[in-house]
Amino acid sequence: MDPISITGTIIAVLQITSSVISICYDYRAGVESASREVIQITNELNSLREVLESLLLVVEKFQSNNGKDGSRLATFESLMGEGGPLMTCKTELERLRSKLEPEKGWRKIRSNLVWPFKEGEVRKTLDGLERLKGTMGFALSVDQA
Repeated sequence: MDPISITGTIIAVLQITSSVISICYDYRAGVESASREVIQITNELNSLREVLESLLLVVEKFQSNNGKDGSRLATFESLMGEGGPLMTCKTELERLRSKLEPEKGWRKIRSNLVWPFKEGEVRKTLDGLERLKGTMGFALSVDQA
């Protein structure tokens, strides 16, 4: 996989992350019963975004060196492979976004009043994101060492 497609994938995941953070801020303003969980999700997503931005910087640095260090490319390919942490993270974020996105039409009124997660579901989502973030952070630290 070339560095440009790696960069594109990381940027796509960053965009989804920012989108979900934005939706969470909207929930914080409108759904009182969700405030604690929304804050937890927002904090985890902001932390994830920092790791993704660090990964992006490393890939861009790799590109500026004309890809002379093939071991770095291998590290990123393992993160991006089918079922890899970056792609799993993207899938999880898309699921989270679809669950949090405002509904259209008559369902919009109902969604403004109801937090879309059941008890324990937020913790499971946060644990999964934290695990993926840790894996990507570890890969980043190994790569920089």
